[in-house]
Amino acid sequence: MSKNAGYDNAFTDDIETNYYFDIDTKSFVEGVDRMSEFFKSALLTVDCVEKERQAVHEEFVLWTNDDNCRKWGILHEIAHGQFSRFSIGNQSTLKKDKIHSDLKAFYDKHYSANLINAVLLSNLSFEELQKQTKHLLEDIPNKDA
Repeated sequence: MSKNAGYDNAFTDDIETNYYFDIDTKSFVEGVDRMSEFFKSALLTVDCVEKERQAVHEEFVLWTNDDNCRKWGILHEIAHGQFSRFSIGNQSTLKKDKIHSDLKAFYDKHYSANLINAVLLSNLSFEELQKQTKHLLEDIPNKDA
């Protein structure tokens, strides 16, 4: 991505995770192809899981110093139902011996085409965008999750 003036990232809110990227126009289709690979066969190596655990912890540290995030955290604490579920991890909560296998099991169960929506924004016409990218997304496995 970075070699083509691009970047990628993700964030999780209360009910979903959003993955996104931006890339120069000439590399757009290749970027869609590469991003779609995560949903087809994510590597999920031990090193990648550890790197993500550290990134989540760093976000947690930033979160604890932000008044708006702290207010949101209070709402989570006093709420009931799905809204009151665990919302952010840190080194302590994510320090599990089986985190790698648990994450892989979660991915295998929940990362399914029937639960994924793709939004593509490009300067290509809708017809051309569909022609160039639909085949890249169609083979994301549907696990009927």
